Amino acid sequence: MVKRCCWGTCNTDSRYPDRMRGVQFFPFPKPRAHLEKCVLWIKLCGRPHSQLNTSNVNKHTYICSKHFVDGKPSGQHPHPVDAAVYADVLHPPVAPIRKRLRHNLVNSSPPALKTTAVAVKIESQEDIFPKSEPEERDEESPVADRIRQLEQRNAELLQEMASLKRLVETLQSPLQQTTPEALHYCGIPNYSYYCTGFTYQQFNSLCEVFGVPNSDSDSVPRENIPFTYKCSDPQIAKMPLRQQLLLVLMKLRQDFDMKDLAYRFQVGVESVCTVFTSWIAYMSSTLAQRPMWPHRDVISEHTPLTFKSRFPTTLALLGFAELKIERPNAFLVQNQIWTTDALKSLIAVDPRGAVLYVSALFTGAEQDVFRQCGVIPLLQTLLERGHLVNGDGLIADERFRLDGDVEKLGLKLNVPPCVESKKQMSAFSSRKSAAQHQKHVERVIDKIKTFKIVSGRIPNSMLSNMNEIWFVVSMLANFQSGHH
Repeated sequence: MVKRCCWGTCNTDSRYPDRMRGVQFFPFPKPRAHLEKCVLWIKLCGRPHSQLNTSNVNKHTYICSKHFVDGKPSGQHPHPVDAAVYADVLHPPVAPIRKRLRHNLVNSSPPALKTTAVAVKIESQEDIFPKSEPEERDEESPVADRIRQLEQRNAELLQEMASLKRLVETLQSPLQQTTPEALHYCGIPNYSYYCTGFTYQQFNSLCEVFGVPNSDSDSVPRENIPFTYKCSDPQIAKMPLRQQLLLVLMKLRQDFDMKDLAYRFQVGVESVCTVFTSWIAYMSSTLAQRPMWPHRDVISEHTPLTFKSRFPTTLALLGFAELKIERPNAFLVQNQIWTTDALKSLIAVDPRGAVLYVSALFTGAEQDVFRQCGVIPLLQTLLERGHLVNGDGLIADERFRLDGDVEKLGLKLNVPPCVESKKQMSAFSSRKSAAQHQKHVERVIDKIKTFKIVSGRIPNSMLSNMNEIWFVVSMLANFQSGHH
């Protein structure tokens, strides 16, 4: 079997004997038995993730003895290093043998004359320098130079070892504990916003909304937050509430794999699934208790002037959001979702872009979703409470053909003209500007889909709690813009 060193810049290969020269191969630590050691060796090798990662490390993965200070993994030097760092220590350069040739030996002279000249020269030097002094100086000077070189090299290695220790501590610190503070003070700009979609200050505001302490030192009884844990999990009991909320936001924002989150937070995969499911249910119930549709005076006060000048009585814009799902295996379910493989939700936003209402997910045509989602009873309740009055308008896209249903409530539905009918465009020429403002709904939907858990094709395994996830990410979009 061919053995090759997996170090990034090493070319040791058993197929080329000239590269071996007494080199031995040592197997790579396996992920199942030594996961942390395997991850550390992968980072030290410096190869791209696509070439060397925990998934492709097997029994044929080796590191040669060039990368170990002792020639093999030892207790003092268990991890590999770059072979160029200590190459001079393992194989020090040998000083060339100095040939002592006296400067006055000339080959051109006759042998008898040369012998006489040497004797005279030695006798003249014996009076000034003893015979032993030049010999001792010639023997001791290379040793002293070599000692100074080794001491200087030792000092350089100590400095490099200290820097490597600091690097190892830096690499291991995020693996040991993933907290909001660690993401905020890690030194990477906007890393907290990348992982969660919120800045550190916005994350603290979310903690106040969900009744979570702003620091791990604050003690808040967990009974005040009704989690639906299936059983008592000791790993979850050790996790602070802020850390659990961070885990849920990272899953919503970047859709990290459950195994990835389990490794980041050093808990089991089952614990991650339990935390995510319980928090989604708690966040959905908490956000549902907050008032979403404010009074018409509040909406009118914050409406942009350009929108108010064209539509003074319009208070909301309606649109449909579609979420792609996997095609199920059951033929009955395939008939229910038609041929689009998508779930649809009705969403209402105010003129400044805040989400006022988001319905559950349905299958079928838009007209059916509009009648089933429950927005008509909501509008009736708003009219009874005075949040809306007769004559207020709603802007919807061309897929709405429900003017009669809305007009029965005393509201006005302003639908932009259909592009396919020139007659309708001439009849509704005053509504052309409504199509421009309808793009606000599309921008809001795109903003919600920055949470990657709903931006891609949703697997069938997540359909059981997809309504709660969709509602949570839709409401969290308001916290990103400050509309809460």
